[in-house]
Amino acid sequence: MIGAHHTTMYISTAYVSPAYLEGCRSGRIPDHEFLVVRQSQKWDLADAKERVDAALAFLGCLNYLMNDTERAESQ
Repeated sequence: MIGAHHTTMYISTAYVSPAYLEGCRSGRIPDHEFLVVRQSQKWDLADAKERVDAALAFLGCLNYLMNDTERAESQ
């Protein structure tokens, strides 16, 4: 997820295990399962250098997603 607040941008990601997801569906999440959420550094888009860094991070995410799709299609 790409988030922004005023001129600040950040990237967040979450990992949800299959067992955690099943627990959400059933209403009983096992004690040993948990949700992992991470957030990148924050970039101030009012600063020219940080805009470039944010754009590179965003393009890196797109590249990762495109490569993942290509790997899945080749299998």
